[in-house]
Amino acid sequence: MGTQLTPRFVLIGAVIVMAIYMLSPTIEYYFFPPDDEEAKEALQEKALKLGLDLQGGMHVVMEVNIPKLVENIASNKTLLYDALAAAETRAENDDIEYLDALLLEANERNIRLARHFIDYGIENSEIISALEDEADDAVNRALEVIRNRVDQFGVSEPTILKQGSNRIIVELAGVQDPERARNLIRQTALLEFSLLKEPDVVQAVITRIDNVLKSIRTGIDLDSLVTLTKSTTDATDTTVTTLAESKDKSISVDEIFGVTTNESFSTESGGSVVVDEQIFDERPFSALLRNIGGDIGVPAENVKAVRRILALEEVKAALPADMKIIWSNNKRDFGGRGLPSETYNVLYAVNREPGLTGDVVTSASANFGGGASSASGQPVVYLNMNSEGARAWSRLTGANINKRVAIILDDKVHSAPVIRSKIPSGNTVIEGMNSINEAKDLSIILRAGALPAPMEVIEERTIGPTLGRDSIEKGTNAALIGFALVMI
Repeated sequence: MGTQLTPRFVLIGAVIVMAIYMLSPTIEYYFFPPDDEEAKEALQEKALKLGLDLQGGMHVVMEVNIPKLVENIASNKTLLYDALAAAETRAENDDIEYLDALLLEANERNIRLARHFIDYGIENSEIISALEDEADDAVNRALEVIRNRVDQFGVSEPTILKQGSNRIIVELAGVQDPERARNLIRQTALLEFSLLKEPDVVQAVITRIDNVLKSIRTGIDLDSLVTLTKSTTDATDTTVTTLAESKDKSISVDEIFGVTTNESFSTESGGSVVVDEQIFDERPFSALLRNIGGDIGVPAENVKAVRRILALEEVKAALPADMKIIWSNNKRDFGGRGLPSETYNVLYAVNREPGLTGDVVTSASANFGGGASSASGQPVVYLNMNSEGARAWSRLTGANINKRVAIILDDKVHSAPVIRSKIPSGNTVIEGMNSINEAKDLSIILRAGALPAPMEVIEERTIGPTLGRDSIEKGTNAALIGFALVMI
């Protein structure tokens, strides 16, 4: 009897020894990890990869922003913005597809889409059909870009899948910093280089916005206010006040509009803003702003109110078609003439059409700024361009010496340096990073390429490892009990 059982025990023992040998890297990695990082990484390569359900992580469902994709594709955009905006509103109100709404708007407005979408067809219906194919291709390209970014980020065994026609599912197991991973996968990385508008043009626009707000506050017809303002402009200094000149007071947000509006304009600071009381009655928008070293600063208390004002349809109509107003990526601390330093967000008025885009970037690397640069010791990203980009950059900088160019990423200004001389090399630097990790992530994103359109997060879940730990413990106990029963 014992002789007959011997081969069975030998076979069981061999299987157990083989299983222990195969599982030893996994057991060591998850239960007894080495302190040395290189040894730990080598061990991770041999260990079994636990899925999202076992080690936790994040699950994100994203959707391609089709309206923004269409806007990015279009040429001669300034003549098309009204139709694009109306199509977006119509699609939402009528619950139809955006491209169907755009076709209706174009036909009703007698717009020939062929003027704006060259090589996409002749008839409007033909162009819309081509744009539908472009949207489908954009999802596939976004899928590839996200894969490239995640691969460089170093997440093991990611799941990246297409869902339906314009959605993408991303599952990242074992992610330690969900916020950083979220920014990495969803950031469009639309890099643009746009010239800043001249100060007199910007001041004229601020005056128009002042008139819009004043009209709302007083009920006086806007055309009448424009006439009054025009007659008094020559006798009055209309520049945004400096820190030392302003006499601040706190008022209710409702006072900006004269009456309580149906929509709440309350800010995070309890419904109050800080204005310069010397100019508030005549220039209510200017009273919310400060001149900080030649830039337009917005005190932290006023940011939300200014955002709401810039979103008003009357204010949008007051902006020139070739201008857009965007925010800085980071806040700035600024003080003047002995005054304490305060924190400001910065507004920039730039050309709507960029002089150059990130398509020409061939390489990007993160490092710390050199001693001779304005960002000495600060994290930056160095960019190199292809020959086409180098020529365009050379023309742009050569024709605009002593003017400022904004380096814009996803509609946020990272820096706006003065062009001191022509730059023929095609090299430049992006400043304004908060940390070296942010600079590294940005370099990853730029190397992997920009998403063809912004991605909207439809669903997001962060899954903790508790459930996985319980499952592993129960599985281990079950295996031990099963092994004991087999031996018996």
